[in-house]
Amino acid sequence: MKRFLNRMFSVGLLTALLLSVFSLGGAYAADDAGEYSLNGQNWMAAIPDGRYIYEINLPGTHDSATAYCKNSTDNHVQLFGRPVFNTGEYAKTQTLTLYEQLNAGVRYLDLRFSPKDGALLLCHGNNEKVAAVNKVIKILSFFNLFRLLPGRSDAPLLTLDAEFYAYEDEQCTVRLTCDSVFGLIKDFLRDHPSETVIVTAKKENGD
Repeated sequence: MKRFLNRMFSVGLLTALLLSVFSLGGAYAADDAGEYSLNGQNWMAAIPDGRYIYEINLPGTHDSATAYCKNSTDNHVQLFGRPVFNTGEYAKTQTLTLYEQLNAGVRYLDLRFSPKDGALLLCHGNNEKVAAVNKVIKILSFFNLFRLLPGRSDAPLLTLDAEFYAYEDEQCTVRLTCDSVFGLIKDFLRDHPSETVIVTAKKENGD
């Protein structure tokens, strides 16, 4: 009896192995035929519909909208009205635009907003955080002897510009707004209905 059970177990194991090989072979054949061509744009199409979202590892990016990002002045720190240090490279955490990230397979976006000129703009950093510092610097500048030099009377000792805005174009001429960024995500999802994008939207340096 024991020998019979061992033989049946071996037959069952061999059958399961053969079925798995044939099923894998069929899947690869279908892929070679081009029926299942997954890429960064549609990789979620291969996930069963019954899978819960928390069971999936979603690629995401930090400060997602900083591919084209610069502060309102060309330099972050100015001394006596002259630029001395540009910290844009510290604010810029991404090299791909949002649409390029989505096409590459990113499915989690970290978006930071700041109200400016009647619009909700994509932003990294916040001038409100350094406003008090700038006031102190202006007071110190009043007692600075260098302000007595010609052409320096209106130049503060030190200024900070800590707000970096995201732009839609590489030339940094069109600022990225809340409407345009969600329109972009909507367009991507319309073109790729198998995909899901999760977005964290928050006020930069705020609740």
